[in-house]
Parts: sequence; structure tokens; C-alpha cells
Amino acid sequence: MSSPLVTFLGLERKFSTGVGGPANLDVAFSCEDGSLFAIESKFCEPYSASKNKYWLDPAYFAGDLARWADVELQGAQQVAYSLCDASHDFNTLDVAQLLKHMLALGRCKQSATLCCLWYDDGGDCAGRHREELARFTELITDDAVAFTSLTYQDVLQRLEPLIRDEDARGYISYLRDRYLSS
Repeated sequence: MSSPLVTFLGLERKFSTGVGGPANLDVAFSCEDGSLFAIESKFCEPYSASKNKYWLDPAYFAGDLARWADVELQGAQQVAYSLCDASHDFNTLDVAQLLKHMLALGRCKQSATLCCLWYDDGGDCAGRHREELARFTELITDDAVAFTSLTYQDVLQRLEPLIRDEDARGYISYLRDRYLSS
């Protein structure tokens, strides 16, 4: 089965969360079948500490609303509650931002996938980040918005055999040499 044809590509595309400002997705593809595929790109962010990675504005819970569950994101709702009561164990993953993006995509009322694209530097922190991504994925596996993650290394490895143009192949080699060499 082939992937749906992309009909629109938007960079820095904004989607409403229904709370405060919009979720700003780095890349969003609209497909001919009506589905959305969105990318949140993280390059250095997993390697820096920030409490914002696991803090959600109380407005998301005002009036005892279950905003994620209301759009068929029950797993995401439980993760959001774990951020509220500080019972989570996320440190490298910007789980708050991913939850906001999932909420925004869920509100679109169409099939959607969110992909966290990140750079794996091969160190201990990257290992923890990979574990947190796996745990987050497991917690939201049955939600209406699908979630996946890929490393930049994965993307380049998958693209390289598909590229026929010599200039483009040269650019892929440049990227591999610059960012993927140890």
C-alpha cells in the first residue's frame, strides 16, 4: 500500500489548541486522503534542561475540562495529568509541547500523525531521550492522533537511496559528513 499523496506542505504552521496561543508545528503535510502529518523538530533541545518541558499552563485544566480526552486522546490526557501532579518521569523529552501539538491535531477532527524528529548524538542523554520517547509512545498508543519519532540519522538513511540527482546526492553526503560523522 502506498503513502497518500501530499497536497500541501506548510512550515511553522499554526493549529488551535483551544487554550491561549496556537500550537506551532515545524512542518505540516496535508494529504489527498484528508490526513495530516506533522513534524516537531528537536535538534539540540533534548540536551538542555528546562522545566518548561514538563509544565502545562493551568488554563489547560480550567473548569475541570479533560481537553485531550474530549478529542479521543485519553492516553495524552493521563500524561497531561501526570505533568500537573508532578508524577511523571520525563526529563529530556519536551512532553508538554508534544501534548499541546497532539491536542491541536486532535481538534482538527481528521486523521493525523505527529512525528518527533530529533538528533541522536549517541550519548547517555540521547539514550534517555530515546527511552522517554518509547515510554510516551506506549502511554498514548491507543489515542486518535498517531505518534511516531525518527532521528535525523533515520531520515538521511532513508532518503539517500531514493535520490538520483547528483547535486542532491552531494548535499546528502555533506549532511551525513557534517552531522552524522563521529
